[in-house]
Amino acid sequence: MAQLPHQPTRDGHRGRRGGPNVVVVVAVTAAVTAVAVAGAIIFLATRGTSERQVIFTGQVVITDTDPTTAYFIWDKDSCTGAGRYGDVAQGAVVEVRDEDGKVLGVSQLRGGAPEGFRKNTLGTTAERCVFLIDGRAVPERDVYRVVVGRQAPWTVEAEQLGQAMVRLGD
Repeated sequence: MAQLPHQPTRDGHRGRRGGPNVVVVVAVTAAVTAVAVAGAIIFLATRGTSERQVIFTGQVVITDTDPTTAYFIWDKDSCTGAGRYGDVAQGAVVEVRDEDGKVLGVSQLRGGAPEGFRKNTLGTTAERCVFLIDGRAVPERDVYRVVVGRQAPWTVEAEQLGQAMVRLGD
């Protein structure tokens, strides 16, 4: 015999409340709502930004060819800035700015690999400490100012942006 929605069932409950079908409908509704909210946030955040984006990536190279200076310290697998370049290290902040100094994007340094090994009176030394800049999208400009840590800004032309080379040291 069919039960009417508000008639007591054999176990004494009135109609169906909850159950697996209701849980699935609620879960699907919540998921759809979350996706719609996320899409709206992304749409509102990017609306009106018609600027073309380019990827900024490159290297920071500390060169130290004078055995009496110490612009970086190194072991066989890694290196980090020293002295006036002590702030140039893995994880250091890299800011990409426009000509007016407005920050367009922020990235970080990766690695710190010694290169250019040579022998001298002190033993084997590395001539360079090379860091990679994590790629970031920034608005397209003709000229950029790149700031690594607390170092002075470095000018990078737009055509160099995909392989920018910031040189520090001697």
